[in-house]
Amino acid sequence: MRRGIVSALCVASFLAHLSHAGEDTKAVARQLIAEACRQAEQLTDPNELVAVYPEIARAQGRSGDLAPMQKSFERISPAMAQIRQVTLYWLMGEIQIMAGDLAGARETVQKAKETAPHDTNGFEDKAHNYELILRLQLKLNDKTGAEESVLKSREIAQANPRTDTFCTLAKMQIAVGNRTAARESIAQARAIAGKTHSENPTSLPEIVPAYGVAGTAHSAYWSDLFEIARAEAALGDIAAAKATLTRAPKDDLGTTIAYQAIVTAQWKQGDFTGAKETVKLFAPRLAGNRASALVQIAIEEAKAGRMDAARSTISEIQDVFLKTAALQQIASNRVALKDFSGAEAIAAEILKPSSNAKGGSAESLRCTREAFAAMLYVRIAQAQEKAGDQAATKRNWSLAEAAARRSVEAANKAIDALQGEPDKEVKEMERLLLLIQSAAALAITGDATGATATVNKAAETPLFRCQGLAWLADACAAEDGGTVLLGHLGF
Repeated sequence: MRRGIVSALCVASFLAHLSHAGEDTKAVARQLIAEACRQAEQLTDPNELVAVYPEIARAQGRSGDLAPMQKSFERISPAMAQIRQVTLYWLMGEIQIMAGDLAGARETVQKAKETAPHDTNGFEDKAHNYELILRLQLKLNDKTGAEESVLKSREIAQANPRTDTFCTLAKMQIAVGNRTAARESIAQARAIAGKTHSENPTSLPEIVPAYGVAGTAHSAYWSDLFEIARAEAALGDIAAAKATLTRAPKDDLGTTIAYQAIVTAQWKQGDFTGAKETVKLFAPRLAGNRASALVQIAIEEAKAGRMDAARSTISEIQDVFLKTAALQQIASNRVALKDFSGAEAIAAEILKPSSNAKGGSAESLRCTREAFAAMLYVRIAQAQEKAGDQAATKRNWSLAEAAARRSVEAANKAIDALQGEPDKEVKEMERLLLLIQSAAALAITGDATGATATVNKAAETPLFRCQGLAWLADACAAEDGGTVLLGHLGF
């Protein structure tokens, strides 16, 4: 379901750009934000408030509207007592830093520090609070504060030794450059793995035969292995991380997630070949994780100038959404390097159907391809306009409009073909796709009010309507809306 919604939202957000070429797209973002705020007034559930207002605040911050952004944060206050407060402060701080409100971010860090000792909701690993604070402090270049956060986590680990706490401490030590201390923390984590989960703890090598596979202690032991492997990967010790995972079940999601951390460490070291070999160790049933990892490898290969290798990696991805997402991000990087012809070539590649494509019906796949092509042509056109090439700007705006129209056409045909679909959920998903595509078509013609009304019709709940409008606003306010929107969707 997410794939259909994603492709539709991509079109809706970027076709708002198309109908306002040459104008201030942040004005479009503000229209969408205003509607999202109006609808958010209906929300009362604390979880819904926390889900919506940070999204609205992010769009406001990216639009440069700091005072409204702060008011959105204030709307979350009634929900603070019912959620993990440090996590929310971290999110607020990230948004403030993105928006350039560094003074506000420093105040948020202070509030998080005051809350951290008492905030234990959701995680037994209390050091996690200070890891979130550390992330903000490093972005604020507060090295002294970062060292203090590491010391706080070390005190927590020593007072209540847990494998996950020592692993959190290790990652924090790595972040501040203390790799020697990180190795020591990982060693302490390994020494107590499994011991904090049973009344009769045993040593790391003994716990496997001591407990049955179905036992809770055994499962907890695996969780400890996953934590250790991820910490070793963060340290860059690939061999140790892989050795740790030899004790874990191959088909477990946690094992694959830990392997993903290893893949990330490998491409960061420039070992793209090794990263692709590690992907082969993922659980076969987790094809989505495998494809997502290949997407990231391909993007990083392209950034490193290894375009042929990146294309080879992409050829292994059959899911159309993930494949086109990879190509779009690679092309966006080409735009940043002012390689406009290279980006245009990738846009043409996105439009080509693949014989082994997966992810939906032929028209649904075409909708995705056309939507991503529209996004990319907009990105290229905006960059060419800044470069002063008016002819190329006009050409790519036209290509974007044409791709957008074809995307809406494909969506309509996909819906028409579903009239006899017996699965109500599938049918409703495609109906949602059609309506949001229609919102994109309205945006192309400059009817922002009509586009908003269509988004409202597409989503049955105020929560999703508000989130959708906020995502569109954030994408409109961004220079590279494609990457921003993919970030909202977890890519």
